[in-house]
Amino acid sequence: MFKVGNHNMNVWLIVPYEPLPTIDNTGRYLRYGMFSNELANYSHSVILWMSDFDHVRKVNRFGYTKTINIRDNFNVKLISASAYANNISINRIKHNLQLATNFIEEANTQREKPDIIFACLPTLELAENAVLFAKRVGVPIVIDVVDIWPDVYLSAFPKVLQSAGRFILTSEFYRAKRILRNATAITAVSKTYLSWALKHAGRVKKMEDKIFPLGYTICMSVTNEIGAWQEAFKERYKIASDTILVTFIGQFAKSYDLETVIKAASQFTNNHKLKFILAGDGDKVEKLKKMAEGMDNVIFTGWLNHAAMSGLLSMTSIGLASYSDRALQSLPYKPFEYMAYSLPILSSLNGEFKEIIEGEKIGKYYNALDVNSFCNALHWLLENSDLRTEMGSRAKRLFDQKYNSKVIYADMVSYLENFFPH
Repeated sequence: MFKVGNHNMNVWLIVPYEPLPTIDNTGRYLRYGMFSNELANYSHSVILWMSDFDHVRKVNRFGYTKTINIRDNFNVKLISASAYANNISINRIKHNLQLATNFIEEANTQREKPDIIFACLPTLELAENAVLFAKRVGVPIVIDVVDIWPDVYLSAFPKVLQSAGRFILTSEFYRAKRILRNATAITAVSKTYLSWALKHAGRVKKMEDKIFPLGYTICMSVTNEIGAWQEAFKERYKIASDTILVTFIGQFAKSYDLETVIKAASQFTNNHKLKFILAGDGDKVEKLKKMAEGMDNVIFTGWLNHAAMSGLLSMTSIGLASYSDRALQSLPYKPFEYMAYSLPILSSLNGEFKEIIEGEKIGKYYNALDVNSFCNALHWLLENSDLRTEMGSRAKRLFDQKYNSKVIYADMVSYLENFFPH
């Protein structure tokens, strides 16, 4: 491998789904959107391939394959694929297969081939077709491990049926191995995920295999709206200026243990200066709302746009990273969001993030599904306000040093420029 210098690259980024704020009029750019923008900033030409189907809102954006110009050097190609209502369903599998098939058909029509492909895993179907296309046209491909599929499928099986589940998914595990063994290089969002990928690839780490965390960035364009949103929250939800907010922002999905949060909140109903904010939506929303009936210290806000979310986190005291005991996430987006707003984190996430929380002293860990463990950790944070503030300050410093998206994605651009010839 050798440095390509200042020569501009034609880069294809491939991801099954991500928000597109300029098209969806909601959300914010995540990993592939931020990387696309950073590549464009360096005058590299980017095509970001993804499904036309909006994974969060569960609607098709256009209903057909369409190319949209976002800005100079940055185009999005939305690939037609069928809809699904539930993330774990036959229709989801159908969508994944259709997306992969339609991608390869559309890719074959492109007159200009890419200099390099950077493709997300998951999904397996799309990543495999990206590898097949790269090999056919003779260009390098980086497989970027954002989640460990098909291992995540095993969470759908009860623990006693895990072995049977692994047998049923044998072909998918072989598919993951084919993808990773045929990749030119592997990147991942954490050391845990990179180790997993290299094990499936059947090789040791090379110089080109790198870790790039997901990171987060505060959009400066919304900072002038934060005050207005804070006042709106105070008025709508009757939040006093001295109220301590314990906030979760994200999907109400199977991998999150929000039931424990609500059970714990029931033990704090006499503390009128404490409220639990659950901002988001998802498959478990009705169940969670029913659990919280009659509890005025639990507030559901629904999905928030970036400005509203910034307003909420700016008035929050503690961020919740409440994951189930079977969650496979390693270093997800959520902790970095909280760190960016100087929040100490109350987390049940094991593995790397537990090491960070305890090693860097930026929050407290509790055992997933354990209400007493949650309450004990929260009591400590409430009773030690000075130490809680220090934890938040350390979290912000750590974020600025290692997890700010502006640093991460500039490093990713340099990575492609320095390691891959064309």
